[in-house]
Amino acid sequence: MDESGTIPRATAAAAHDLVVQSLSENLDVLRHVSAISCITIWDREQRLLFDSNMDRDNPSFVLRGYWRRPWSEEEVQTAQERIAVLRQKELQSHLGQNAAIDEIERRISTALRSHATSMDFSMS
Repeated sequence: MDESGTIPRATAAAAHDLVVQSLSENLDVLRHVSAISCITIWDREQRLLFDSNMDRDNPSFVLRGYWRRPWSEEEVQTAQERIAVLRQKELQSHLGQNAAIDEIERRISTALRSHATSMDFSMS
């Protein structure tokens, strides 16, 4: 969603998933391309998570670990606020984005439940 508040063009979930699934493996391939001198992965707080000049792990391992980490309360709140904004924009514009917004909300809920379940198992 850009600053002017427009709803971005929806991407089919399957197409999005294919790109995301390929990202981590593509980083591993690119790491061994001689024309690329360094690959770095940063989080949203601009903390360095991976530097191919210093780290022995594959970047895919680091990236997948970051994606699977628990969400902070701020991230959860921000996601919920963005969903609310998307729903409001859809009510105003009638672009037919309800299914895409529902899918985003479902995936966020699934991720949060999955983390809560894994926390329950680790505490037993």
